[in-house]
Amino acid sequence: MKSPFCFSAGALCLLLSASSATAAVNVIHSWSMGDTDGGVAGAAAGASLTDSVGGINIALTGAPTYAALGGSVGVDFENAGSAHNVAATQYYSNILGDVNPADNARWGFEAIVRIDLLPATNQEMAVFELGGGQNGLLLQTFGNGAWTIHQSNVAIKTAPAAVKVGQTQHLAAVRNGGDWELWVDGTLATSFGFASADYNPAAGIRIGAGNAGTGNNRGFNGVIDTVRVFDYTGSFNINDTLYGVPEPSSAGLLALGGLLALRRRR
Repeated sequence: MKSPFCFSAGALCLLLSASSATAAVNVIHSWSMGDTDGGVAGAAAGASLTDSVGGINIALTGAPTYAALGGSVGVDFENAGSAHNVAATQYYSNILGDVNPADNARWGFEAIVRIDLLPATNQEMAVFELGGGQNGLLLQTFGNGAWTIHQSNVAIKTAPAAVKVGQTQHLAAVRNGGDWELWVDGTLATSFGFASADYNPAAGIRIGAGNAGTGNNRGFNGVIDTVRVFDYTGSFNINDTLYGVPEPSSAGLLALGGLLALRRRR
C-alpha cells in the first residue's frame, strides 16, 4: 500500500510506481480525491472530482471537507446513520459514467480508505459503486463490520476480513476469469464464481454512497483517499495495484532528482 512518503508526494509516487510495477495492470480511471484537485485539509471539498486518467469527472452532493490521510489529502464524508435504506447526504456521483474495461473477465477496482464510524449491525456503508439500481456493483461493509462485494441489493460474498476502524486500509475487488476476488490489505479475503452478466459494470459511478436497490443510500463515514478502476493482462498480482506501491529508497530519489534536473537543462 502507499507509504507515508507516497501520500505526501502523489505525482512523484505515480512516476515511481509506474516504473517499479509490472505492466500487467492498466489503470483506466483514477480519482485521487484531494490531491489531484489541490485540496487542503479542513477546507470544503471540491464541487467535482477529477478523473486524472479516463476523464469521467464526478459531481458532489453535500458538503464534506478535505482531510489528511497519512501525508495525502482525501475527502472526509460524514453521513449520519448509514444504512441500506437511509439517504446519504455527502457523496460524489455521475449516473452516466461508464468505466468500460477492455476485458470484462480481467478488471477490478480499488480504494484506499479509513473508516471512522461503523454502521449499525447488519447495515451497509459503501465506498464505491459502479452501476446502480438492480445492476449496482459495490465495495462496502456489511454485517458486524466485515468487507464485502455486493451486487444489486444482495451480498455476493462477505469476507472474514474485518474493518479496522480508524486505520488506513487498501481494498480491491477483482474479476479474475470466472471469479470475483476480494482483497483486503494485500491478502485474498475471499473468492467466488458466478455466471451472471449482471456483474459486468453498468453505467453509473458513486463514491461515498450506493444506489443498489433504490436511492443514494449507504453513506460513507470516514476518509476516502484514492479510487481506481483498472484492467489487466496475464495473471493478477495484488502488488501491481496501489497496495504494492513501494516506499522509494534514498538512492532512488537521488537518481530521480538527477534525471529531472538533467531534463530541465535540455
